[in-house]
Amino acid sequence: MRQHIINQREQITEKYQTSSTASTHQRTAPTHQRTPSTHQRTAPTHHLQRLHISEQRLHITEMRQHIINQREQITEKYQTSSTASTHQRTAPTHQRTPSTHQRTAPTHHLQRLHISEQRLHITEMRQHIINQREQSTEKYQNIIYSVYTSANSACTSENSVYTSTNSAYTSANSVYTSANSVYTSANSVYTSTNSVYTSANSVYTSANSACTSANSASISSHEKHKHFSNQSQ
Repeated sequence: MRQHIINQREQITEKYQTSSTASTHQRTAPTHQRTPSTHQRTAPTHHLQRLHISEQRLHITEMRQHIINQREQITEKYQTSSTASTHQRTAPTHQRTPSTHQRTAPTHHLQRLHISEQRLHITEMRQHIINQREQSTEKYQNIIYSVYTSANSACTSENSVYTSTNSAYTSANSVYTSANSVYTSANSVYTSTNSVYTSANSVYTSANSACTSANSASISSHEKHKHFSNQSQ
């Protein structure tokens, strides 16, 4: 049983080292996922505590067996001394007192064994309390781990919502950018058309100026001709 406990301790230590190495390579993970890995590092400690409890139980079993062996030895010794005193009943009267005194010695040994049994019972009660406390602690830590797992799931869902929202905003911005490009092209066309209209207006203005000048010259020529005609009459 002790060898089995030693094997379990080695396996848990190796498993803890492997999990520590894995957690070291996973340091690039998001911040909200670091809590579960931290919580998982405390698990080997609980396994070691369980092994320690198993060792204590084994020690208690060995103590109980030792007490049983002592009881058997004392009982056998007491029976041997009783047999010896029985064969010595033909001895003189003044020698009976030592044999009687020897019979009380096993009683003291039995009292000591009784005290050892009481101590063992107290140790077992203390161990039972430790086991109950360990079970309560493990149950509480399982609850905490469930809460952390739920919180991580909520964070993951929230991140998914944010990612979807950002994708929608990106698509909307692309649509707005395309619309702005269309509006810019239309403004360029309008600007070119206005330039053409402005050039045409300039041509019309120049033509009107030429026509006005021609009319003025024609009027002046007519007035001169009329003036000369009046003078000749």
